Amino acid sequence: MDIRKYVGDVPAGARIEDNTGFDTLTRERAFVRIQFTLIMPDDVRIDLAPSDYMEFQNSESGRELLEESKVLDQKYKDAIFGIWGDESVIDE
Repeated sequence: MDIRKYVGDVPAGARIEDNTGFDTLTRERAFVRIQFTLIMPDDVRIDLAPSDYMEFQNSESGRELLEESKVLDQKYKDAIFGIWGDESVIDE
């Protein structure tokens, strides 16, 4: 996701860090935390917004939601499906 289109130009010497990661990743569910931080040249860290959380269950509908997600990069989807395997384990 290109966060710069939402926050504008980043000050010279600063950078935006994507701190997206898994809070939980099991065969049954994935709980993903999405957080972007602006890091200033003097190493001051400013969260650009409160953390956003997404949960996906390893059910047929949860797998579809994950596949259709526009927020998560493909590498996170691949990691989740790598743990989940080819079949859902939660009944609807």
